[in-house]
Amino acid sequence: MIYEIEEYQRLKGFEISFMGRSRRLKEAFSDPELYYYTFMSLPSDKSRLMSLRVIRRWIYQIWTLKLACEALKASKFKGHEYEGRPYWWIEQGSDMCTSIMETPFEDVTFWLEFQPGSGAHMIGMFVERRVPIRPDIVLVKGYFEWTRDFVESGKAIDVIIECKEDPFDKWKGEIESQIIPYQKIFKPRNFIVASLERVPETAKERLKKQGIDVVDDLKPNSESIKEFTSSIVKAFERA
Repeated sequence: MIYEIEEYQRLKGFEISFMGRSRRLKEAFSDPELYYYTFMSLPSDKSRLMSLRVIRRWIYQIWTLKLACEALKASKFKGHEYEGRPYWWIEQGSDMCTSIMETPFEDVTFWLEFQPGSGAHMIGMFVERRVPIRPDIVLVKGYFEWTRDFVESGKAIDVIIECKEDPFDKWKGEIESQIIPYQKIFKPRNFIVASLERVPETAKERLKKQGIDVVDDLKPNSESIKEFTSSIVKAFERA
């Protein structure tokens, strides 16, 4: 997946800036050997496992975002530039978008780990329980360099993509605790769960009734990429 992401970077001429807590993710991309030694220096098996899971999750999110950009036929990226070269800003809960792409559907702004405001983690006070509210990927028609500009616009989210890299049994409890609450809180026009592993048909049907599509077995060279691409394109054709 990292190789495909880096090839896409070269093809489209942009950089990825890993900010905040994503330092180890930067190492995984730019210097795998350094990441390995950093990883092995962690004090316990538990901390190493946690680090590996976080890195794996971020890589799957970025790869899935790449698929979305390809589906929308992004011609170039803008919004953030350094020395004339555009870049994706990767930071959990950033007050800036990740980037903005030019597409046949007009500009599309996107975020990784979207957080609508500094107090967003307190959304639990409005939905009777504490709920983590950083959807993995958010796509919106229009140019919104700053998150607050989009929030203040009152515009609906066109697509939320929630990425699941673990087997279904590991995240099935999140259907009620996370996925359906996201749908109710953000009210996106389209909601896609992108799963690296297979998802039972009963779970797909249950989510479909909530207006949430599931694309499973989504991995490099899989047939599911066509299904995912079709879902993204249809979402923006309807927008």
